[in-house]
Amino acid sequence: MPIDIPGVSDVIEALDKLFGKMHSKLDEIRPMVPVAIPIPYNGTTDSNGNLEINIGRAPVGKAFAIGRIVVIADSYTPSSPFTGSTSSWFGIFSGRGQNLGTLRDFQPYPPSLLYLPAVSEYSGHNVLYFNGGEEIYFGMTAGPVSKNITVIVTAWMTDQAGKVMVD
Repeated sequence: MPIDIPGVSDVIEALDKLFGKMHSKLDEIRPMVPVAIPIPYNGTTDSNGNLEINIGRAPVGKAFAIGRIVVIADSYTPSSPFTGSTSSWFGIFSGRGQNLGTLRDFQPYPPSLLYLPAVSEYSGHNVLYFNGGEEIYFGMTAGPVSKNITVIVTAWMTDQAGKVMVD
């Protein structure tokens, strides 16, 4: 048989309301930390060291956010890198490739010699966002000749406004 203490039920009811409001507010303001997934893409440069890799298309109604790009050329390491000429570079494009797309970022910057392996990192307002329907390409000019290139793109999905999609 429950003991009825005056005021206890009021306190319990008030706590239930408070915790309910807290959970509701937490759902609204919970930190939306993206789950960034590194995805490798591969291609082989041609006899001039050129390469184009289709990274994919941002889904309609969503955006694809890139936080990091690592570019690795087979047989080159940080201690023994590929050193390109002054005309060697790579870029990330929206649209289709170097001749048809919009250049979104490139290396080396400032323009000098390209070294592979290479890393580009983006954070905060510098994250590369590709809105729904945009094609995303990696392009390389005058890289190592006839070599396998691995491009590791660390990315996550967001809504069109850049709000992270958790579900």
